[in-house]
Amino acid sequence: MIQSIQDARESCSEIQLTATADEVLEARNTLQVFAARLKEVMERADDFTIEWIKRHGEIQCGTKRLYVGSKPTTKCLNVAKTLEKLVEIEGGDIGGIARLLASQPIKHGAVRESLGKDWDKHFVVQRKDEVREGKGKLQTVDAAFLQGKR
Repeated sequence: MIQSIQDARESCSEIQLTATADEVLEARNTLQVFAARLKEVMERADDFTIEWIKRHGEIQCGTKRLYVGSKPTTKCLNVAKTLEKLVEIEGGDIGGIARLLASQPIKHGAVRESLGKDWDKHFVVQRKDEVREGKGKLQTVDAAFLQGKR
């Protein structure tokens, strides 16, 4: 079990091309557990640090400064009404409206049926390799091939 950064490094070094599938899975699972625990601990540490700073003030140590900030999250209250207003303001100019949209604002899956065979003229699928997890396939055994069974 990973208890320290050194344990995590050792677990990473176990993932080599000569490792068995079980060794690779064990190392990845162990690191995932460690990452989840570390994230949880950091969230608690940040909560404590925020409360400490609110009570005592900023922390300054050399060139490092800790202070409480806030991260804004902005959400559109009504997409349809906002889009309608933008169409009005832009005088129906689709280029002007498109300039106001965030990158990738159109749901590619939702418009697939509407666009039909023209879908691929408007969207491109790019692929990047990644490690994925999923359920393994249950392998069935033919009893006729089991030793001592005939």
